[in-house]
Order: sequence, then C-alpha cells, then structure tokens
Amino acid sequence: MAYATQEILLILSLGGLAYLYLTPYLGAAVVVLLAVFVLSYRQVVFAYPSGGGSYDVANRNPRKVITIYIPEYVGHWWENLLHNQSALRLEGRLLYTPGVMVTSIPWLLDSAQRIRDPAPLPAPGDIRRGALPAKSSPPDIRK
Repeated sequence: MAYATQEILLILSLGGLAYLYLTPYLGAAVVVLLAVFVLSYRQVVFAYPSGGGSYDVANRNPRKVITIYIPEYVGHWWENLLHNQSALRLEGRLLYTPGVMVTSIPWLLDSAQRIRDPAPLPAPGDIRRGALPAKSSPPDIRK
C-alpha cells in the first residue's frame, strides 16, 4: 500500500535527479546575482552598516524624509487578498514613523487588463460563416 506523500516524494526525487546536471550552472547564476546585488548596494551598506532600516535611517538623518514605495496590485480579488493586505499592514506600521513617507502605487497587472478590455465574443453563426471579428491592434505610440 503506497501513500500519497511517499509517491510525491518519489516523483519529486526522480525529477530532481533528472535535472542534477544543471546544479553547477544554477549555482554560478546564484553567485553572479549575489555579486550584482552586493556591488549595487555597496554605498548603502557602507553608510548604514547596522542594516539601515527605515527607523535607523530616519534617526541618523533627521532633516531628510525617506520615501518608501509600496505597490498595490490591481487585478483579481485574490491578488488583492494575498498581497495588498500585507502591504496595508506594512503601510500602517510605517505611517507614524518620523521622517518616513509611505507612498502607495497602484500596479495594473496583465490579468486586470484582460478583465477591463475583454476580447469581443463572436456572434452565433459567425464561426460557421467564417466572419470572425477583427482583432484589435495595439495603439500606435509613435505619433
């Protein structure tokens, strides 16, 4: 008698073994990404060696205002539930921190664009007659 967790573990183990040859390449990619990350934030690390959280930066620079941008996803209801609630909690915690300005930016997801601009559905019989609605082309921005 086999249990589902045993079967899942077996399948995942076999799948991992099948892609074992990619391990050195993935390791090299991780090292390159970490090097780019460290080099790009070198100035920030030297300026704030203790981590540079918003409270620390605001206390060291009392006359400067730090702006924290928080994206708020616009799309399906589950995207709002999963992401925007944590963004609201973060915004609520930072709201009364001195020297910190919190800015919420709406981020329109591709899924929301498809909801707002749905493709026109063919009328009954259009497919049989071969008269399909013309696909809309994207607007020309070179004007």
